[in-house]
Amino acid sequence: ESVARICLGTLNLIVILASGISMRFASFLMWCIGSAWTYDSSGPIKPDKFNFGCLCPIQRKDLEAVDKSRMHKADIDKLEPNGVKLTNGTFLEADVLLLGTGSVSGMQ
Repeated sequence: ESVARICLGTLNLIVILASGISMRFASFLMWCIGSAWTYDSSGPIKPDKFNFGCLCPIQRKDLEAVDKSRMHKADIDKLEPNGVKLTNGTFLEADVLLLGTGSVSGMQ
């Protein structure tokens, strides 16, 4: 197991060095070793889609276009059968709840 971790670490270091030469090549290498992946209908390798938790300018523009009344900055207080209650007292009716953790978007 430790040999595998050393090999993966070495490959990631090679990817970092390769990114100085070509981001497209570095993205391909990251996809090959499983450090990053993306997929859409035109094929599995999309180096321009790797954002690693950062929003690209198009995504930022799309997010800024969302009606501010639909955005909620609060923690989840309680899950209900038909939605979620937030710590600020707001109840949001929902059929599906998606949680994203550990990512900073850069949006204030």
